[in-house]
Amino acid sequence: HRRAGAITLIEAGPALAASLGPRAQAHLRRALDRAGVQVRVQAQIAEVTDRQVTLQDGARIDSAFTMGVAGARSQGWWARDLPVDGAGFVRVTPSLQVEAHPMLFAAGDCAAMMHAPRPKAGVFAVRQAPVLARNLIALQLGRAPERHDPQRHALKIVSLGGRTALAEWRGMTLHGPWLWRWKDRIDRRFIARLRGA
Repeated sequence: HRRAGAITLIEAGPALAASLGPRAQAHLRRALDRAGVQVRVQAQIAEVTDRQVTLQDGARIDSAFTMGVAGARSQGWWARDLPVDGAGFVRVTPSLQVEAHPMLFAAGDCAAMMHAPRPKAGVFAVRQAPVLARNLIALQLGRAPERHDPQRHALKIVSLGGRTALAEWRGMTLHGPWLWRWKDRIDRRFIARLRGA
């Protein structure tokens, strides 16, 4: 929206925004094309300097500003002492207690909810927080912890720049300025709550 100069998105995987369905991905790609954003998929980065990004295939992309964005990643030390899933995330029970360690809890991206697997996304992590808080108190009071069953679906809204956005809900794809305004209100309300406003 406020860019000056060329923008290149580099994705290591086979598709940009792989968590979106095909229709939403296609719309996102068209929006990026219209904005003149170059997209490189299945591109591995070999080196980042203050002026350039070099890909493993030898391609060089000039860059005055480089920003890296990565998804959730497990930590190797978890597997030494804790039960982990196939991706290395800590296995938790429905009460968010670590399997076989009832005095230990895990939530958010580090936790693998074995009873209800979900993508690593803030919308799921945020809703674990109140249950986690209540269960920590319950443990101290000698009460039974409560079960956390996350919602099955999550609304995905992607800002496209130019004060327009793309949304996906249960396979349905929508786009337009009204979605950007809705996302902006949601984001501002969330930040205000974090600030205690």
